Amino acid sequence: MNELTKPGSRNEGGGHATVEIDDLRRPVWLEATESFYKKLNRIAGVCGLTRYQALSKGLDALMREMEIRNSALNQKIKSPSPIGGLPQNDGPSLTKLLGDGR
Repeated sequence: MNELTKPGSRNEGGGHATVEIDDLRRPVWLEATESFYKKLNRIAGVCGLTRYQALSKGLDALMREMEIRNSALNQKIKSPSPIGGLPQNDGPSLTKLLGDGR
């Protein structure tokens, strides 16, 4: 399971305490931050969706992306990139919509 060092938290020995972040028994909203809710509200509003619809569509998109990345065809294609790689262009509207990730 994934673990995360929670900022500002210390264990008994004085080191940073780790927190289980993928405990399926723990409700996910307990880990959500105010910035997460602000981003969710902003994206849902811009897309004209409810927050639930925005989350659902986002999770569906992540699943499709993983399936494509792990597809047999994609695994067989090994395309060399030019020196320095290709520039990534996520589009200005996506960058504006998602903000700086905070």
